[in-house]
Amino acid sequence: MKVESSDRREYPRRPYDLEVLCYIDGSRLDRRTADISIGGVFLKTHRYDNFPKGAMVAIVFEDSGIPPGTAFLFARVMRHQESPVPGVGLEWDRAVCGGSPEPLRRVLKRLFGIESAVFVQREVPERGLTQYVFRFDAHAASKASTVLELDRPEPANMARGPVSSHVGSSSVAEGPAIDPGSASSGTGRPSGPLSRQIDIRSTRQAVDFPAFLEAVGVPIAVRLRWIGSSSAGVDCPWVPMDPDMPMLLKFDLPTREGAVTLNCNVRMRASDMGKGGRLPAVDLVIKDIDEAGHPGLLVRYLKWLACKQMSND
Repeated sequence: MKVESSDRREYPRRPYDLEVLCYIDGSRLDRRTADISIGGVFLKTHRYDNFPKGAMVAIVFEDSGIPPGTAFLFARVMRHQESPVPGVGLEWDRAVCGGSPEPLRRVLKRLFGIESAVFVQREVPERGLTQYVFRFDAHAASKASTVLELDRPEPANMARGPVSSHVGSSSVAEGPAIDPGSASSGTGRPSGPLSRQIDIRSTRQAVDFPAFLEAVGVPIAVRLRWIGSSSAGVDCPWVPMDPDMPMLLKFDLPTREGAVTLNCNVRMRASDMGKGGRLPAVDLVIKDIDEAGHPGLLVRYLKWLACKQMSND
């Protein structure tokens, strides 16, 4: 692989050695930073193929202030470097936080010394979420902040949308003998806002499905380990600091007609940081669910699993 390097620096950088969580298309890649500026950040790595040029990377920065929260800083891969330190150079695009702007305000001040950041506010009514977006641009070094016209807060190569059936495991591909029921759309995709309240009738059941947990536009690959009509548990590489952060859990349920994607508005109920060799895990409360035009599908699936368990099938 040809590795490119450049010593052109438009913004003054400072040493910044920190292990950070990075996400590309939902996949987690932990890396260490080498330096940082308001123009970009340098990540140490020998695996340039994990960071293709032009890819958008979401980097997680937690803030423990009041209220606590998580800021996602989006940056685009601009160059690969082999020496003096192997790694990749990223250019900041925007920073996003949900719920309250204060965690993002503190992160920007801590990282870049920005005293009076100004944000674009975006309402996401179907998820009960307010997003605050800070845009980096050529004036950021001389002006405390600049508000630009807001486009989609999710980078195009990271806005995965509903989890498609090809990510399912073999158990999903086989599919249970349940009928998805009448559908308003034959595509298996959500056809309306997340507004139908789920019916609390079934206990939770153990499963093992691939899923995505999305927070402020960043999809994170997780494993769905159990599911009920009003709660779920996932093995998750990232545990949110803010328990009130609205999130979206996306996964496929198998049916006779093929996989159906469910979109659940969730919030964290409890977390396990994964000490003692355990994987980090999050218990979620399901606020409401979009069953892609198949009302009652999740409850029917849970009953089918319970029946299988009782019959030792």
